[in-house]
Amino acid sequence: MKNLYALLLTSFLLSFTTVDDSWKTVKVLEKLTISMPANVQDEKPAETLISQFKRAVQTDSTEISLALVNLVQLGLTEDMLNMVKETAMFKEAMQTGLLKDGATIVKESSGKHQDKYQYYQYELSKEEGGRKQTLVTRIVYYKTYAITLAYKTRPGKLNQEDMDRFFNSLTIGA
Repeated sequence: MKNLYALLLTSFLLSFTTVDDSWKTVKVLEKLTISMPANVQDEKPAETLISQFKRAVQTDSTEISLALVNLVQLGLTEDMLNMVKETAMFKEAMQTGLLKDGATIVKESSGKHQDKYQYYQYELSKEEGGRKQTLVTRIVYYKTYAITLAYKTRPGKLNQEDMDRFFNSLTIGA
């Protein structure tokens, strides 16, 4: 009988628990949009090179974010970026930046977003606050911008469908 009461109480409580899995299209630049969870927030990070930072935290504590950096702030022009973005030296410098906080690369890949824009993708493992974290980050280069998409969760909790939905929703207009 106790089990029946527990089951009824659990069912009752769960009926009031809603999981908001709605997503919305977010405009980043004039010709750049992305789909993110509806609870996305604009944040102003202390890092001055980041001109936009959007972040959403899902009910399972997974963090989905976008950071936009205009590389002109580093003295790069579009022509300069086009010359170096596919070189080993550029990739090495990018990896050094990713690993500075003690992360390790689990997996890496590269390709062309929308068959046009160079990207590098890394799955990183790191400890944060005493807990292991999995961070998958994709950095897409468009004109003078580095668009960093990040999906951070606990190991073994990676939702490939949500991550792909996020990464593949980045739309860059002509």
